[in-house]
Amino acid sequence: MSLISELAEIAAKQPQKIALITETSQMSYADLLDLIQRLDGPLAMKGLRAGHTIALDSSRAEFVIAMIFLASLRGLTLALAPSARCRAVGLIPDFSLVHKTDPTLPRDRQIVIEPGWFSTPLRQRADYRGLGKNTAHYIFQSSGSTGQPKLVIAEESEWRAAMAHAMSLGTDPERGQRLLSTLAPTTNWAAGCNIETLLIGGSIVSLRTQSDRLLQYIDLYRVDTLATAPGMVPKILEMPQAGQYLTSLRDAIFAGAVVSPALLDRFAELSTARLHIDYGSTEVGVCFRAIYHPGTPQTPGHVGRLVRPDLEVVFCDDSLTPDPEACEGRIAFRRPAGQMRAYIDRTGPDETGAGFTDEGLFLPGDLMRREGEDYFILGRVKNIVNCGGNKYRLEHITQILEQAFPGSQMVPLIETGRDDLEGIAVAYRAPKEITAAEMMAVLKPQFRGLDILRIVRRDSFPLTPTGKIDRPALSELLAEHN
Repeated sequence: MSLISELAEIAAKQPQKIALITETSQMSYADLLDLIQRLDGPLAMKGLRAGHTIALDSSRAEFVIAMIFLASLRGLTLALAPSARCRAVGLIPDFSLVHKTDPTLPRDRQIVIEPGWFSTPLRQRADYRGLGKNTAHYIFQSSGSTGQPKLVIAEESEWRAAMAHAMSLGTDPERGQRLLSTLAPTTNWAAGCNIETLLIGGSIVSLRTQSDRLLQYIDLYRVDTLATAPGMVPKILEMPQAGQYLTSLRDAIFAGAVVSPALLDRFAELSTARLHIDYGSTEVGVCFRAIYHPGTPQTPGHVGRLVRPDLEVVFCDDSLTPDPEACEGRIAFRRPAGQMRAYIDRTGPDETGAGFTDEGLFLPGDLMRREGEDYFILGRVKNIVNCGGNKYRLEHITQILEQAFPGSQMVPLIETGRDDLEGIAVAYRAPKEITAAEMMAVLKPQFRGLDILRIVRRDSFPLTPTGKIDRPALSELLAEHN
């Protein structure tokens, strides 16, 4: 059954139940279907047809959700990414749906959302039950296994199946579900969580301008499921009397980066919610899940068990050759009975061995091991810093810093800071002293969530026998300096 048909079936049973809550409005299931219908007509009149690609230049939850279902209805490819980002990788959308005219885009490819679409009464409400053919495709932005932003395309049926498994929390469906995700609704994970919540008859709280008041929204609307990244947790913990706002929580899902037991223990002091740790990526979806038990000794790196029966886990050696007998090595995934997702602008693994292979594997670039049915992350193959789910290449950070400070040589290193969240230490050579504040002023616009934990000015760097900077040796020197 298609996404739009499933939604219509749910809406027929509970048309007036709240589907979406934002800072400015509440929408019932009937209202959501009305919004889809109000978008469908004008877009069709503008020439949008099955098989077309449309880029959504909006992060408003109501439009994101409505367009996901409209793509299912009409067999569209929906890019949940700005048109400029699509064009940068060679994807030229047939149309771009925008709130106002964009002078950088061709006028004949822009469809401006007009207030009049929503003010005219509907003559007759459409019945979408049984419609849609599972022919939609969805394109999401990813920080990429290499830290280089990419666009990932997924088929409708595969995307739905992945999220259905990932959102199976073992909760009694009769108790309902109200979800708040702290991630932008255009991300693969948040979009999937939102859509799956609707398709089991639940409701969503989505915040934009008032995301700093999420605790109040959790309390006011009795949110029972929180989906967040580890980087958001310290902010929650720092809020005054946070625990009194979390009494309704039943489940809290942490994804996007490895989360420390210390951080989870502190969160557990504020809430009795079950704590779920998810491992996955935009390129393949959620793969593993662990239930964290506060106060119980945990094996380092534990990411849980496979929650995707449609995925096969493979271990590869350094040449990226699968080893059926291995229980440790480069982790890889494939779908034996279905198509994998793909990057829009590239094929094959990158120089570190991460990415999609011609054999239908996806390698996230992580080293892992398996013990029985449980999986443990050992580390990463490449120089990528994971800042609460945002992954950045150290090489890119180096480039930006050295451009900003002529005559300098910058060597960023991955370190773990407070609450075991990753950041960077920067060793540098320069004609004059550079402060951490000066570096952050340069990095902040391009690297959201990145923290500089410390900086050290040096006269020289240790080198390997081949003349490259010896990063492990430099890390040891910085540790001694500290």
